[in-house]
Amino acid sequence: MDVIHFGNYKIMLLESHQGESFFKLIDANRKRLEVFIAGTVSRTKTLKDTINYCKLIEERITEESYFPFTIVDKSSCAFIGLIDVKNMD
Repeated sequence: MDVIHFGNYKIMLLESHQGESFFKLIDANRKRLEVFIAGTVSRTKTLKDTINYCKLIEERITEESYFPFTIVDKSSCAFIGLIDVKNMD
């Protein structure tokens, strides 16, 4: 997997083992994110839901139908953002 580095951050594809970090990012911003990524927010209400959703995402990445990229702070390893690429022709 390619990783893009810039400043104190990196962008990389979400991997299924990152479910807990992904859940924390969504949960901390749930109300605001519902407007932008309602489907993702509805599928990540609990940590268990999020881990299962990450497995589904992994399949969609393999099928090349969906690419969720995380923005990670390199000093804390915390997820600080998400870039969602989908519905491509």
